[in-house]
Amino acid sequence: MSLQRTVPRLTHEQMLAKLAAMNPAVSGLSSDAIDTLLIQFCLNCPNPVGAMDLLLDAPQGVSDREVLAQALALPPRDVASFSPQELSIEHPLRNWSVE
Repeated sequence: MSLQRTVPRLTHEQMLAKLAAMNPAVSGLSSDAIDTLLIQFCLNCPNPVGAMDLLLDAPQGVSDREVLAQALALPPRDVASFSPQELSIEHPLRNWSVE
């Protein structure tokens, strides 16, 4: 059973900082720490699952500002609207929320 966790509401600048910190070559963070940043970032987007897909599939050379603009421009979609086939019941996006 997953525990409910919360993440803070982020400002635009904080979201950019999270994106920058997700680069392990620059930040030196562990993969677990980067995963947490990814969840925090995505939950602050109107479509968390779409934002995660966008981030994971972003082509090399795309700036953090471009990724953020694209993620914030996604049409809103609640995580609860995704089927278990689209997003696992155990996925952190389902079990974490924004404060």
